Amino acid sequence: MCTQGGPTLDEILHSWNEATNQAQRDTQYFGITLDRLSKAPYLGSKDGTSVVEEGVIGRLSVNGKALGDTLENAALRIAPGVYRGRMRYVSNKNFVQGPLGVMAQTGDFLLEVVDATARRSDLLVHSGNKPWHSRGCILAGAAVKNTVNGKTQVTMADDSTLKALRLAFYGTDTPNACPVKTISFTINDL
Repeated sequence: MCTQGGPTLDEILHSWNEATNQAQRDTQYFGITLDRLSKAPYLGSKDGTSVVEEGVIGRLSVNGKALGDTLENAALRIAPGVYRGRMRYVSNKNFVQGPLGVMAQTGDFLLEVVDATARRSDLLVHSGNKPWHSRGCILAGAAVKNTVNGKTQVTMADDSTLKALRLAFYGTDTPNACPVKTISFTINDL
């Protein structure tokens, strides 16, 4: 311990506590609200079979700013309520978004609704535009396949809700760090 003009232990602890308190104040709130608006039947093909499933159309906003539309499977949707959210960086189904909307198994943006039910996990906000693309997840726009330098690449459309959600989180399409944010989901029923 310093005795010649250096800080005392109390001063060091005080400084550390102040830095911790400032870091907590700097944590930003990322409040996602899903307002369910209506139900609609969807006709399509699932595994080569013609199907009709009911979807729930919603509007997603962050901290009061509307970002775009969503779709859920009516039979499997998350119950209304307030839930904790968290960021994930890995998905075995290419649900993670990266810079320029590129979808892959790893990336920097995949939001999960935590503790929505004791029976289900991996309730995500991911790409999709038909009710059968979801087993309880929130769908935020279709992904599209592109060919870039001879390789097939799946990306989110520029006008998709999912791409807008990532941009709202990072503030840029090419972030260099993950901001410290408290994520919550408020889901309001029809």
